[in-house]
Amino acid sequence: MAAIPFIDVVAFNNEPTLRTIFHSLVHVTQFSVVGLETVMEGYFRALNESGLWMVVPFEEQAYQLDGRYTRNAADVFSVEDEVREWHRSGRFIKEEKNTGLCNRGLKQAKTEYTNCTLQSKAAPLDGTFPP
Repeated sequence: MAAIPFIDVVAFNNEPTLRTIFHSLVHVTQFSVVGLETVMEGYFRALNESGLWMVVPFEEQAYQLDGRYTRNAADVFSVEDEVREWHRSGRFIKEEKNTGLCNRGLKQAKTEYTNCTLQSKAAPLDGTFPP
């Protein structure tokens, strides 16, 4: 991973290429237009169902747009308009299945993650668990 966006800030682990900067800014725009909870729910759902981050619709769009950007610099387009169109047409949220972490809702997933983390931190070092 070359970069990770945090809502409106991007952290890079090396000096980024223009393509990496562009790709990351697509994600920043997605957070801004679609909202943090919807973006995270989309990631959780796709990862839970497929186990593959590359099938996450937000990644799909970011790769399509960064490819468009690198193929032809003269092709001027609005990332915000592209994100708004995908959001309006429902392309970010794939049809839900009745199984999986995301279908219980993002807030419940956060609670379960926190509870699991707290439980694992509370486990004794010898591997036994309280009754």
